Amino acid sequence: MDNKVFCLRCNKEIEYKLIETDTHTKYNGQEIEYKRQDAICPNCGAYLTGTIPALFDVNFQRVWAIVRKGDNKDEDSNN
Repeated sequence: MDNKVFCLRCNKEIEYKLIETDTHTKYNGQEIEYKRQDAICPNCGAYLTGTIPALFDVNFQRVWAIVRKGDNKDEDSNN
């Protein structure tokens, strides 16, 4: 995954920083707790996750792994 993206707040291309955030979502009516991977600008702190389609895939796979296991907590954030 290329780690450069345009930060609208800084108005320039930057190398983003990946962080993990404890969060929850609902999937088919089930409350799911997992570690979401987010991208932030190291200069201004803006969240850039929405501009990186690959992170949507990573986070969906984490939720889907929990749903498949039949558990509601993410014990392995490397999924």
